[in-house]
Amino acid sequence: MSEAESQIREPPIGGRAMGAVPESPKHAAIVAAATDLFLGAGYAATSMDAIARRANVSKRTVYSHFANKEALFAAVMASLCGRLVGPCPLGDHWTGAPDHVLSVIGTWLLTLITAPEAMALQRVVTAEAARVPALGEVFYRTGPGRMIDGVSAYLAEQTAIGVLAVPEPEPAAMQFLEMIKAPIHGPLSLGLRPQPDQAEIARSVAWAVAAFVKAYTAEGAA
Repeated sequence: MSEAESQIREPPIGGRAMGAVPESPKHAAIVAAATDLFLGAGYAATSMDAIARRANVSKRTVYSHFANKEALFAAVMASLCGRLVGPCPLGDHWTGAPDHVLSVIGTWLLTLITAPEAMALQRVVTAEAARVPALGEVFYRTGPGRMIDGVSAYLAEQTAIGVLAVPEPEPAAMQFLEMIKAPIHGPLSLGLRPQPDQAEIARSVAWAVAAFVKAYTAEGAA
């Protein structure tokens, strides 16, 4: 395992893992400074010297916490993923009618992934994933992968009780999430449109949920 990979830990939704050792103030300051610089200037243009200056610590202190810039970038990304995912409004186990549950989840997701910080993180990870594959892996596992798992489990449960008829829950979950994203996220990531407001997010989610539920409602289900 590389030093960068050793810095990557999948953060729990909604907070620090139980029993985790709190970060020292200097460690937190270094991560915060690196976050600002990586998201603002990109990975290649950010130096360890600049991070030390922004964190108001010595360069030696930075290296005492992180062996190299790659390891620091990995820690920044893991921290951001944990903060951006946040707690699910429906809790850990989703129950209820598909139109309600999928609307709540879809609104949460689209609001989350179109936030400026989330868009900046995705751009940086996309640029660096080929060089440091572990970064792309943890980004996917912590963000999109966990959302797909959650939606897939919900669809499987709704199929088991006869409300939906979803023969392959995981691909269907991916389909649903792409339907939510499609009208807004792609153009936004390319700088082709402004930030969506909540009304536009609600319209995109309502369209996707209506189409998805219509396609997968079980025959005879109310």
